This record gives sequence, C-alpha cells and structure tokens, in this order.
Amino acid sequence: MALIVKDRDGNVLHEIVDGRSFSNLSLPGADLSGLVMEGVLLDDSDLRGANLSNADFYWAYAFRAKFDGADLQNANFAGANLMEASFRGADMRGACFSYDNLGGSTQIEGADLTDAQLDGANFAGCKYDCATRFPERFDPAARGMILVSANNINPARESQA
Repeated sequence: MALIVKDRDGNVLHEIVDGRSFSNLSLPGADLSGLVMEGVLLDDSDLRGANLSNADFYWAYAFRAKFDGADLQNANFAGANLMEASFRGADMRGACFSYDNLGGSTQIEGADLTDAQLDGANFAGCKYDCATRFPERFDPAARGMILVSANNINPARESQA
C-alpha cells in the first residue's frame, strides 16, 4: 500500500511505495500530522517546516534528518535514533523523546536543537553528547537526559567503577 505525502495545501509531494522508507527524500512543508510512522526510515531526509504534530515516530531512524522549523508538537519519538538531526527553530512542545516500551533511550547525540521550543517536552532518559546543541538556558541534566561519551559510556558510571 502506498503512502501519499502532501504539503499543507494538499499538493502531492511524494508517493512512498513501501510506506516505511523516507530516507534521502526532500519533503519540506509536508503534512504528516497524526500519522503512525513507527520504525520509519528518515535518514538524511529534509522535513524542514513540515507538520509532524501528534505523529508517532516510535523507533524511527532519522540520522542527519532536517526538522528545522517543523511543527513537532506532541509527536512521539520514544526510542528513536535522531543522531546528528537538526531541529533548529522547531516547535517541540509536548513531544516525547523519552524511553521506549523496553526501556531503551532515544538518541540525539550530535543533534542541533538551537532555538527549538521545548516547553513540556519529555526528555527523560534521552541520550546526548558534548556535540549536541541546545537552546540557551536549557539544562539537559535537569530534564533527565543522559550524557554519553564518544564511545557511548556514561561518564557517571565510569567514575563508579
């Protein structure tokens, strides 16, 4: 079954034949609001300015994807791989970047959240690193996020060994 991706005005942007692979696609301004897209592949895709509000991206792979200026309000990214993704200026209010159902973490190492709106977003257990960029005055530790080193070892655990 095909998935037809439209922009906010209803114009067809792309037709996805397998319904799961959005890798390397350019879909700026796409309207994917409310869709269940669990495990979808978004690697290197351009979703700048897209409406992804209330969408379910549980266990999605979005390595180096561009979500700049996108509406991600109340979207679910639990357990997703968002490493090196760009969320500059995105509206992420109320979104979930927390643990998946098996206790696995969402990964945002190297991601850019500069100027993103993060009010009410759940980041408990979300993994980040020194290359991850946050809005001014955002405290990842206070939001329950886990700092990992380059080899994915939690520095706090290293000191306990």
